[in-house]
Amino acid sequence: MRLSKRLLPLVAALCASTTALAADVGCADERPTTGRYRNYSYGFTVVIPKGLEGWWNSARCVPQTPDGCICMGDHGRSLPLPGGGSISIDAAPEVFEATLATAAYKDLHGFEARTEASELALQRFEPRRLRALASYRFIATSVTAGAAVVRESVHVLLPSGGYVAISIEAPQEQYRKYHPAYTTLLGSLRPSSRR
Repeated sequence: MRLSKRLLPLVAALCASTTALAADVGCADERPTTGRYRNYSYGFTVVIPKGLEGWWNSARCVPQTPDGCICMGDHGRSLPLPGGGSISIDAAPEVFEATLATAAYKDLHGFEARTEASELALQRFEPRRLRALASYRFIATSVTAGAAVVRESVHVLLPSGGYVAISIEAPQEQYRKYHPAYTTLLGSLRPSSRR
């Protein structure tokens, strides 16, 4: 294919802008994820709700020129909630506990320890099916110095052999406000192929 002399400067400009764009984008841990998020490391896909951004929650990537970046496995995303709290997606190669219930219990215990709860109220602790996938769910409220913080977490076994916990933890008002977004994200979970 031959290009005319008039098109060469245009092609050169487009190539230069693409290179500059790639350099500006940076590593995966430096930019937010919006919309459809596919996790190739553990074999699942979710849709991040409109208005929220997912941020890399694994070990930091290392810039490597000219090939881009070297990143450890992608364990998921953290979605900070405007006004406080967050939604998180945390994946692992397998459930390291004996059962999903044990994994959920350890998560609950970590919530209690992290909030230094003077009072912990457990609303739900139950097995369930999420899109035919085995899962375990809990909802708990921790009260510290009169302020209530709610954590809801669903632990799911994936067909890939992997495991993902999707949770929301926020002050009670924030939990109520963003619970529909959390429910939408959770409902969008689909197994997908790994690389």
